[in-house]
Amino acid sequence: MLTETLLKLYSRYFPIQKGKYHLVEKYWESAVGSGSKKRTARLNAGGFLMECDLNFVLQRQFYFFGTYYLERANLACWKVHSK
Repeated sequence: MLTETLLKLYSRYFPIQKGKYHLVEKYWESAVGSGSKKRTARLNAGGFLMECDLNFVLQRQFYFFGTYYLERANLACWKVHSK
């Protein structure tokens, strides 16, 4: 559980983006353990809660990153231009 939390915090808040996705993909299974792979993600945009099955790549990205990984640049653009 601690490893899972650390991996989630790293993927969401560590400022260097390069290599993050690959690191999460490499270590997520050992971080979450052998139990259930179902989790609830809090999404960055709007703070919505989303049920995720970590066996699926896109849902894993929502859980660990709080968004679809490649969507971050789009969300940042919308944030800047919506003011």
